[in-house]
Amino acid sequence: MSEVSEISEDLIQFRKLVDIHRKFPQSNSRVYKIQQDMDSLLGRARALRSEHDQYIQVTALAMELTLYLTWSPLPKSNLNLTPAAAKLKKAFDNLPVRPCMFMDLASCPLMLGAVASDEGSEVRHWFVTRIRKAVQTFKSRGWQRPLEVLERAFTPDDGLASEFRALWREIDG
Repeated sequence: MSEVSEISEDLIQFRKLVDIHRKFPQSNSRVYKIQQDMDSLLGRARALRSEHDQYIQVTALAMELTLYLTWSPLPKSNLNLTPAAAKLKKAFDNLPVRPCMFMDLASCPLMLGAVASDEGSEVRHWFVTRIRKAVQTFKSRGWQRPLEVLERAFTPDDGLASEFRALWREIDG
């Protein structure tokens, strides 16, 4: 768990560095630092996948997707993250206890799997359906805008924020 915490903190710093670069793209040295940090974080996150704890495996895969969605030399349309999202789906399927609807509604790994998967893929459908079921359950219990909490409180980088908002519009629409 301490390694998960350390990687999470470093991932926050990484995302800040990428945000600064996007606002002030003149520095090539920053690109080199970003790539070094990404390679290091990817290696550390992949090492976590060897843990036998399924929850840590879900977290590690979510970290990897976060890294790829935050920084890639390729445009998102040229990335093929569906296989990585499929691994995340499999890790979710192997969890010893299925998370409750509250967890599904606010699950960053579920949202990452959905936005990383190709449109129309079976993997994306699985992630979207799972989040949509949580939203529908809350709506049936009288909470008309269950995603409103996420819209106000969730603060990913600018690129991921737009991806998540598009996902929420699709799910809530």
